[in-house]
Amino acid sequence: MTDFMNESGRNNEESKLDNQSLLVEQSNIVKEFRTKQVVTPLRFNPSATSVNVPKFRSSPTFIVTLNKSDDSYRKLLFGVLNAAHYLYFMTDDYADSSKEKLIFFRWLFDYIDSVTITKENCAKLFKNFEAWRVKKHNVKTQSTGLKFLKVFTQHALSFSEFSSTLTDYEREYLHQQSLTQPAPIDEVDAINLNYWFSQHTWLRREDVGIGHELYSRLGSPRALVTSFRITIETLLIHLQACKDALISAFEQAGISEHDIPEIAPKQKEELGAAANYRVIREKTSILNTLREKLNPFLGEIPHLNDAITLLVFVHTKPQHRAFIADKFQKNEVIPVIHTKVISGFLSSKKDVLIFDMAFLQRLAIYTADTANNKRKKPVPVCEAESFLFSYLMAFQTVQPSDISKLTLRDFKFVRRRNGNITHIESDYFKGRANTIHQVKTLQTKEDIGRAVLRYLEDMTRLKSKDIPLVQGARIEALTFSPSNTVGLLFLLCQEAPLSTVLAQKHASAKVASVFVEAIAALLKNGLSCRTKAGKSSDCQTRTTECFFAGAHIKTSSVYAHSDTFDPTRLSNYRSHSNQTERENYLTEHNEEWENLTGRVTRAVMRDLTVNVFCPSEEDKQVFHSDYTHAVEYVKNRSDEVLAVLKIVTEQQSGRVDEFGFITKGSPIENDLPDTLYLHDSAHTVMKLRHFLDELEAKHDLLLQRAPEYLFFTALPQAEWIECLLAKNKAKDLEGFSEESLSEGLSLYQRWKKELPPHFSAQLS
Repeated sequence: MTDFMNESGRNNEESKLDNQSLLVEQSNIVKEFRTKQVVTPLRFNPSATSVNVPKFRSSPTFIVTLNKSDDSYRKLLFGVLNAAHYLYFMTDDYADSSKEKLIFFRWLFDYIDSVTITKENCAKLFKNFEAWRVKKHNVKTQSTGLKFLKVFTQHALSFSEFSSTLTDYEREYLHQQSLTQPAPIDEVDAINLNYWFSQHTWLRREDVGIGHELYSRLGSPRALVTSFRITIETLLIHLQACKDALISAFEQAGISEHDIPEIAPKQKEELGAAANYRVIREKTSILNTLREKLNPFLGEIPHLNDAITLLVFVHTKPQHRAFIADKFQKNEVIPVIHTKVISGFLSSKKDVLIFDMAFLQRLAIYTADTANNKRKKPVPVCEAESFLFSYLMAFQTVQPSDISKLTLRDFKFVRRRNGNITHIESDYFKGRANTIHQVKTLQTKEDIGRAVLRYLEDMTRLKSKDIPLVQGARIEALTFSPSNTVGLLFLLCQEAPLSTVLAQKHASAKVASVFVEAIAALLKNGLSCRTKAGKSSDCQTRTTECFFAGAHIKTSSVYAHSDTFDPTRLSNYRSHSNQTERENYLTEHNEEWENLTGRVTRAVMRDLTVNVFCPSEEDKQVFHSDYTHAVEYVKNRSDEVLAVLKIVTEQQSGRVDEFGFITKGSPIENDLPDTLYLHDSAHTVMKLRHFLDELEAKHDLLLQRAPEYLFFTALPQAEWIECLLAKNKAKDLEGFSEESLSEGLSLYQRWKKELPPHFSAQLS
């Protein structure tokens, strides 16, 4: 009897398996049949009274309806929308980008519904729409959408099924609208980090900002971008070190994925407060488990303390971080709530994207694998690491829209004989230009190369060639907030031990920590323009709506190195051609800050005007273009020195060079690391005055024999020297004492015939 029952059970199981296989096979046959069918698109309906444009990429969905009472012009333009919608969504004759631009029809019908169209104004319908968009939505003329409406109209007229329904007058009217001349293009706002920060003028304040001295560094793209690079690469290395510490601790403590259960999403029947409390309770339970198992290893595993500090910082409310960190160190139970803290100590955010619970669970699963499997599998990467990698790629001038498309195939490695990687090269396909561009080579002995290499190893093990390197993380249009992923990352820079490391990195590079301090001041003291307080007219610390994007970083990186731009080089490592850089980057936005042009610079340029260039009209235009760029460059280089220069009267250590700069001395306390010290003495004034007169006498010879030295070195030096020696200096410019100036000029008049000549090496 038992054998019969067993045999019957086996037969039932085999029957079920057979049925499942038949169903799968039947499903595959249906799919194959459908793929072979010829898809017939719906016919165009010229009598439609409603058009529903679906969401496409960043363009939202919208509906336009036609009523019987509508005037003939609205009906005619509705027909254009209907035809364009059919062409873009029902045929394959046009690019997908056309679907996204249909959103401008929404603004067009908003305008039509707000005015009365008559025989007098109907001829200028598109032109009046352009003016309305500029005034109503505060956009630039090139962003009104007029050019796209003209294209849509032309496409609709070329569509015979729509055009055949029109009268001759209607066809001619639409044709004339498609020929509307757009207004001149407005000046484009600068898209770079300097401009983004300079919008917040309150940063100059000492109480809530960063102070005048550090604020002046924001004018230099090189100072700001260098500080940005140091901050991002150090952050990424710090996260990677914390991840290594947790992997090692999880292995030794035997932490499994069961110790870090998944936090369930909010249920429909769950109230908001109840769901938040449940998340806090579950997160507290996980942290208590980690505290019990990791506490014995706090002093043994490198960077484990840093990892615990990071976990507390990310998952705890700011006012309770010190309390929870103390509980971790003393191995005491972390409470969910307290009589004085009813809302809980932890944050109710489930997906923080910086070492959140889901990421910790993935780490536990990874550590549970055997050593052999670990060498084959990629190391888990949190989205915060992807954000930082994206920032570094933007710094490398990779086009922001192409960062998410990067794979391991876009990178090449230079190795030593022992297999160690020494350099990372990258050439990627730039979709917008439809060509391949090579960016600057990274050295793995530097922090940025080390951070990028480690990220590539974690993501791919240097084997998976086609996996996207940035998954999920997008650095575009992120809301400015101290509580989101990017805000928390930048606030983390103010916490020990990361703040100490960043201070040391900036000091060793002799760069002011302008980016770290500025972004921290914005996050701590700024009020978003999205909030009620930020919208108030009394708000003095208003911030922008969004963080800077990849385009800001890329442009600033190009600006920071524009003084080394050489159009004679065969390769440009900035993701564009030499012509593109000349036309779009060497513009009026690419200047660090304005100052007066000195006497020597004007004299040299005047002499070039009279004696060098041919006075034909064509050559005059060329000269004025080159003259403008030369003056801007000299001014920028001069101002770089003036911004970091301090004149000191007493210094106990160091040496004074031929210009009076103090070298090899200990820096003055509380001064920024990139400060230059100039000795306030009569001898310094004498040396500087001698340099100016020598340059004025020999600039024509320098132009003939050493033009690069003249423009890139001598003229910028003369510019800042002129500013220091001028009698009427700017109020915020530090200068020599009156005693040093008068004595120095007297010494120069006495000894100028005996002083050694300048520029002998350049003129020999």
